[in-house]
Amino acid sequence: MPYCMYLRKSRKDSDHPGQAEEDVLIRHEQLLWETAQRLGLQIEAIYREVVSGDSIAGRPVMQQLLREVSAGDWDGVLVVEIERLARGDTQDQGAVAKAFQYNGTKIITPMKVYDPNDEFDEEYFEFGLYMSRRELKTINRRLMRGRQASAKQGKYIGGIPPFGYEKQKLPDQKGYTLIPNTDADTVRLIYSLYLGENSLGTGELATVLNNSGYRTQKKHFWSGSTVQKILSNPVYMGKIKIGYRPKVKVFENGVQKVIRPVKAFGEYTLIDGLHEGLISEEEWYQAAEKLKSSALVHTTKKYKPQNPFSGLMKCQLCGYAMKRQTNARGGSMYCVTPGCPCQYTDVATLELQLLEALRQSLSAFSHTESERNVIADEIKRTEQQLVQLRREQERLQRQLGNLFDLLEQGIYDKSTFVSRRTHLEEQLAALAETAAQLEQQRGLTQTKEAQAAALIPRIQSVLDTYLHLNSALEKNRLLKTVLRRIDYLRPDRDTPPALTLYLKFED
Repeated sequence: MPYCMYLRKSRKDSDHPGQAEEDVLIRHEQLLWETAQRLGLQIEAIYREVVSGDSIAGRPVMQQLLREVSAGDWDGVLVVEIERLARGDTQDQGAVAKAFQYNGTKIITPMKVYDPNDEFDEEYFEFGLYMSRRELKTINRRLMRGRQASAKQGKYIGGIPPFGYEKQKLPDQKGYTLIPNTDADTVRLIYSLYLGENSLGTGELATVLNNSGYRTQKKHFWSGSTVQKILSNPVYMGKIKIGYRPKVKVFENGVQKVIRPVKAFGEYTLIDGLHEGLISEEEWYQAAEKLKSSALVHTTKKYKPQNPFSGLMKCQLCGYAMKRQTNARGGSMYCVTPGCPCQYTDVATLELQLLEALRQSLSAFSHTESERNVIADEIKRTEQQLVQLRREQERLQRQLGNLFDLLEQGIYDKSTFVSRRTHLEEQLAALAETAAQLEQQRGLTQTKEAQAAALIPRIQSVLDTYLHLNSALEKNRLLKTVLRRIDYLRPDRDTPPALTLYLKFED
């Protein structure tokens, strides 16, 4: 009877800041292996998820698991606690409950086995999901109140400190403030040049900074947009923003998503911060007024996306995003990094090259009958090895149990008993480690095959549809169903462009 494990790091685990996400999952996996061994369950796959997200829509591994549970692929799923399955809204909880109830898939935790066909277990399971949702809401409210209270006290509540500052723990109290670092002079220079007599624009200012050797917080080149972010951030006049990017729930195609729209200046609250401002309030408001005037002058008609590779294509030489430039041939892709030798290529040429690369990927995934037999044989051999290992484990467990009888009968003295027991426990530990490695190997092979099988129809859809689309936005959305990233390489004009594709296996 096949069973699988589902491992997910939850917000509770943040109480142990010294543990990495992988350490938490390893600890939970060990606990579930012990549970499986105690109950005699055969584990055939392990699903791990470390993404943050209360909704199932933001958890691709959970979506895959629910599809397999609905299809009846598993007799049971092992989790550390039922709250790991769903702490989202009632719609998410209902989807989880129905998936497990439809095929009678059991939920096994170290404390209890939940049988959806049992009326009392069903009620207990639904009640557990309901209580976990209430607990999540309580935690969120507590965290939000704490963040708002800290911000109103002038503390810095962000994660990464803004350019020109470092976070510093406040002495004898909770929370952080900001202290200027070596980049603070660069911030002052940006405001000085922007408000100076030469009246530089943000793009011109970025060029000056790049030519002078200045770099951003991530050691990248400056652009007009990064300069604008510096000029529009009130933290530099000693203020803290509240309500700058609120979480808003929206529905797209029947699926609830959480977005964080950026509010314009004047729509959010400013609080005097505990940190030192790098410029005066007068300078900041002068810069804000100039930015506003510039935006009004340069406002054009509504922008219509023209780049089918937007958010996907990166320069392989410098790692920066490739941009599209209009020309008579339908546009070209070029690298914006100053001094990068990467050469441009027409969009139409890259589209054909990309589709050919996807055809090659599709051919690689579409196994022949003999290749599928090889993979099936590999999985079968692994399963046979696991059966032999379990038999050997059972034999050693019986021997271990017999030791106590021999000790009680006086056949073994204490030192002989301890020596034999230690030897058997070492053998059992070695077998358990080997079994875990084989389980992981089999799970990876099965997962890889399942992901490839799911990706094949999506790649075929791109190949069948792409050239018939007229909108760059539609093409971009279609490409993002199968691609995470495209690396572009063309170091000189005599070299044809090369594309490296990073496929998106999850939906």
